Amino acid sequence: MVMEPPDPERTVTPRTQPIAPHDGRSVQHGPAIIISTEARAYATTHGGTIYLRVRQSHCCSGALTYLDASTTARSDGGDYVALDSELLKVQLVDIGVGLPDQVSVELRGKLRPRLMAYWNGCAYRL
Repeated sequence: MVMEPPDPERTVTPRTQPIAPHDGRSVQHGPAIIISTEARAYATTHGGTIYLRVRQSHCCSGALTYLDASTTARSDGGDYVALDSELLKVQLVDIGVGLPDQVSVELRGKLRPRLMAYWNGCAYRL
C-alpha cells in the first residue's frame, strides 16, 4: 500500500512488513507511518528513534486510547516492536487494543518541542 502524503514536507512509510511481537502474540501488519520533516529532524538529533506507546485512560464516556510519542523509551519496560520505517527507527508498544491504520508524527511547541502522534489523524480513539 503506497500512500501519498497530504503535505510534500512529510514522509510516508507504507505498511509492507508484518509486526512480529516478542511475546508470542499473532503477527499483524503495522500502521503506515507519516513523519513530518520537523519531527524527523528532531528525532534524528535526539537519538534517531521514535518510541510509540499505546495508552488508555477511562472517563465517564468510556475508554480513550492515545498514542504517545517520545525519543526515549519508557523505563517501565514493555516489549517494543520495530515498525517498518525507511528513514528512522520506530518502536511501538501495543497494549492489545489494536493498532491504527495510520500513525502521524509531528513536532509541537517552540520553547519545549515535543513529538505528538496521531491515531488515524485523531488525537485519540474512542
